[in-house]
Amino acid sequence: MRALVSGWTGRRVNITNLTVASEYYAKQIVKLFNETNTLSEFNRPTYFGVCLYGLTLWDKYIPEDSVMKQNAKRMVESTYKTIGSLWHPGMKSLAPS
Repeated sequence: MRALVSGWTGRRVNITNLTVASEYYAKQIVKLFNETNTLSEFNRPTYFGVCLYGLTLWDKYIPEDSVMKQNAKRMVESTYKTIGSLWHPGMKSLAPS
């Protein structure tokens, strides 16, 4: 969310420092995601929605030239696959396998 808000605001009000900082932070997020195939906050079902919400906002509101926009769809798809793999039909809930 920090990368999103500072990136969107920086572009909207033309503050280069915010835009550059948001891209730097987003690159760190994407790098960690690429290494672990997950987001750092993605450790409890409570955060699933927050992660998907933030990534969806990356895709919807950030311009094409941003590392956020370039990676958002892939990260959303991967996150949904992970959530799906945690569904336990017998318990009708999310549970590690």
